[in-house]
Amino acid sequence: ADPDYSSVTRISEPLTVVYATEMQLDSYDPTICKVFYLQGSGAAVPVVDLYGSLTETYAVGDVVENVYGYAFPGEYYNFIGNCIYAGDTSLGTKQAEPAPVQPVETTAAEFAAAPATFTYRLVSVKNATGVNLAADAAFATGKALTFTDGTGNFTVNPFPGTTLEGTPVSKGTMNITGIATSAAAPVLRPRMAEDVEMLPALFIQADEFARAEGRVGESTKVTTLHVTAVNLPAALPLEFSGKNRDQFELSLAEIPAGTGDYEIDLNYKPTAIGKHTASLYIESSLLEDMIALSLSGIAIDPANPPAFTLTLYCKGRHDAGADHHHYDCPLPRLSLGTYGCWRHFPHQHKHVDEG
Repeated sequence: ADPDYSSVTRISEPLTVVYATEMQLDSYDPTICKVFYLQGSGAAVPVVDLYGSLTETYAVGDVVENVYGYAFPGEYYNFIGNCIYAGDTSLGTKQAEPAPVQPVETTAAEFAAAPATFTYRLVSVKNATGVNLAADAAFATGKALTFTDGTGNFTVNPFPGTTLEGTPVSKGTMNITGIATSAAAPVLRPRMAEDVEMLPALFIQADEFARAEGRVGESTKVTTLHVTAVNLPAALPLEFSGKNRDQFELSLAEIPAGTGDYEIDLNYKPTAIGKHTASLYIESSLLEDMIALSLSGIAIDPANPPAFTLTLYCKGRHDAGADHHHYDCPLPRLSLGTYGCWRHFPHQHKHVDEG
């Protein structure tokens, strides 16, 4: 049946505008209509300027009393339940002062258990993380993403044309706010970038590494730190400790405040020959565990490389028949001292007959 456009609706309770937008309501009709989502103490309703009659302007936070219009079945324009279309040049009496917009805070479990009770209300779910999202996932119109707060899952799909469009999804936790637009499932539609609060987070991973072998005055890469920072409140200095801390260096001395991805090279740059050790500790309340890297390196001077001559004298001749003699000549093995290893070397040797 056709909607009953003669059904006048008046709401005496003051309602707050929680979202004001414009959209095409009918895929067959290119007309763009103003749509206002108004929220009261226990429910919310969309009001549509179906015929372009409104002359009064409204913004998020405006409070309207005695909202007046005509009820119509929302299904005609892809809404849920009954909606209202404006029947005058204003929605009602706009109060002089706007009011703070307060979302309804809930958990994903509560949201999923009774989504119809949240329909068209501004809803907030805190401490949410993405579920099986691609590494490069971003918020985009028409792209539903799944999140969880640990109690259950819910879907996020921004309204078209918002400032959230194209924003990368945080690898950390988020407080997500939006209009609930489904009576059958927990679906939030953020209105703007500010609806997704990305909480501070820090992720650091180091590539595997071994003892560095370097040359005096030259830089040798030991490892790379892969860093993701989200809304870092202040820069985080990175400093070496230990006896030989001046023999190591980083390509970035601190993780900057704010949000960003960084590839930080950790290099061994010795100034003297020998063994060198140091440590890199990174502590932050945003890290699950402290990052602790134990570093070691060994260096030679290319202008004065190590050199040696080895001559082995074998004693202990034993006759082994005519014109044949056997000498006890062990395979030479040399300790390189500060270089910390044993090695076998090609060698020359002389036989010395006893007696």
